This record gives sequence, structure tokens and C-alpha cells, in this order.
Amino acid sequence: MTEPIVILKGIHKSFGSNKVLNGLDLTVNKNEVLTLVGPSGAGKTTLLRCINLLERPESGSVEVNGYKVDCSHLKKKEVFELRRHSTMVFQNYNLFRNKTVMENVTEGLIVVQKKSKAEAAEIASEELEKVGMLIKKDSYPSQLSGGQQQRVGIARALALRRDVILLDEPTSALDPESISGILEIIQNIANSGITMIIVTHEMRFARNISHRIAFVDDGRVLEINTPEEFFLNAREERVRQFIVKIKH
Repeated sequence: MTEPIVILKGIHKSFGSNKVLNGLDLTVNKNEVLTLVGPSGAGKTTLLRCINLLERPESGSVEVNGYKVDCSHLKKKEVFELRRHSTMVFQNYNLFRNKTVMENVTEGLIVVQKKSKAEAAEIASEELEKVGMLIKKDSYPSQLSGGQQQRVGIARALALRRDVILLDEPTSALDPESISGILEIIQNIANSGITMIIVTHEMRFARNISHRIAFVDDGRVLEINTPEEFFLNAREERVRQFIVKIKH
């Protein structure tokens, strides 16, 4: 039996006169890997950032792991509480430039979760080991390649032990050699049963890793389906056009 862990209802988000999300609804199940695909500018990243309120919708509701907020009347403590249930991996890494790899991963554990330095270091070491970066724990971001920085970003997200991991085009800034390593790490995370919502342009990756794929266009989820049904038997004409286009 499926158990919803993320529920978005009636999400509206505009930037000035540009309406990006237009009454969007989305439900993601516990332990599910859901990928968000669609044309550039369709609202995929904005949708992802609305889940943890890095972007604040004008209206609608966001619920993560049973904690629900009304976006038209957000209180500061509600934003803080909702963010306790998810964490994000950014396409441009967002590492602290003046902190070592180890310090980047322990920062949230110490400052937000109030863990001791010793406990934070133990958790960080475990997660850095998983992504092959423990050997670089004393390095600074400027000494790392893009792929290595993204591995640290993933370790930082895993270390917080949140219910949901949000990944915004985690390979878009990387060279082809680095991409395969990052995709392998994400696949391993998926195999562990963590709920993930991923924005990606890597269609082969989306097909291989996803339980379901959601097509976002014009500020709404037009179709959501299993990878097989999505690529071979899409219901919506707009989705079929998109699939034909990316194959050429």
C-alpha cells in the first residue's frame, strides 16, 4: 500500500507578472523516486524549491511527512518546521567556500541539529565514505572538481537524515565523466529506499531510476506515470511531442 509523504495542492507561484506554477497538484509516495521532466522554463525547479519553501507560493498547501502548511498564511516557525523534513542537493553545489569538506558536511548537523562536534564528524565521515570523498575531508571546495563538489553536496544532504531529498539537476554543471559517477551514487541512494524528487534532463537516467516520472509544463503536472508507460504509452499529446523531440 502506497503512503503519501509529499502532497502539494493548488500551488500558485509567480515572479512579477510571470506565472510559473498555476494551481499545481502533486503527490509523492514514501520510498519513491520521482523525477520531474519537461521543457526548460516549465517550472520544475520552482516546484522543487516550493516543497521546502525556498520559494514561497502565493497560495496552496504543502505537506511533507504529515506536516502541512497553508502557503497563503505562512508563519516563520512553520517554514522552519517544514524544512526539518527535507533537504536539497543544488545544481551548483552551494558549498561554503571558506570551509573544508568535513566542515561543509558537519555545519548543518552542529548548527541546525545541535549535535556535538564529535557526533557530527562521525556522521559526516560515514556519508563522505559512501560518496568516495572521505579522503578529501580536509580539502576546500576550490581544490575540488565539479564532480567532487557535488559528491560533497550529496553527502551533506544525506548526513541530515531527512525524510525527503530534493535534487535540482544534480549533473547539469558537470563534465560527462563526472556525470556517470554522480548518477551511480544517486542510484545507490535510491536503492536504500530514501524518498527522492529529482529534476533532470537526463532521460536515460530518469527511465532507469524512477518509480514514476512527472511531466511539468505550463506550471502544472500534465502527466505522471511509470517510466515504461511514460515513454511508450503517454496519454497527453504534449508529452508525446516532448518524447519525440528528445529522441532526435
